[in-house]
Amino acid sequence: MKAVKRAIHPLVHETLQPVVDDTVRLTILCGAQTKPHTDSFRGNTPNMMFIRGTKESKAHPGHLAYDLFPKFKTSVVRLDGKLCVPHGCSHNSNEIRCIGTHPKDPTKPCYCTFHKAALDHMMTYGDLNYAIVGWTKDKGVDIVNDEGEVCICRPPLAFNSLSWTQVLEDAKGNPVTKPKKRIICLQEENK
Repeated sequence: MKAVKRAIHPLVHETLQPVVDDTVRLTILCGAQTKPHTDSFRGNTPNMMFIRGTKESKAHPGHLAYDLFPKFKTSVVRLDGKLCVPHGCSHNSNEIRCIGTHPKDPTKPCYCTFHKAALDHMMTYGDLNYAIVGWTKDKGVDIVNDEGEVCICRPPLAFNSLSWTQVLEDAKGNPVTKPKKRIICLQEENK
């Protein structure tokens, strides 16, 4: 772990360096060739990957297949004509969880669960410049801004809040297009 920390330290933004010990996570995989998956957003800190290749080994060193769409917790998508924020995906239960418009009050959000196949039916709407943590009935949508210095959120948690209507307006102001190639394969060695 210390060797990894030394290797990535020059690449880490200066505001992250004081908290590297509390935030760095190391996963070692040998020969993994993943199915396409999405990042359900575990924070706005950078991710790094190193695939070790050797001239002596003829074995495939592995790769990470990554689905570029949707952007979980940081985008609004259109699904069957309704707007929602992709919030989580479980490959075990084949479910995708979204925050969408409450059917009885369009100014409020609610959680919606769909079959994982709904990912292929989602259409882009807009990106957000913050991440949505969740929502509460009394405050609205809890967000984490992607501004300022890095910090670690510890209990008791207190987040900034926005109305559901404001979230939809923010996304509308930042329209995006669906990537032509959704699945990318990260497999470059020794980088």
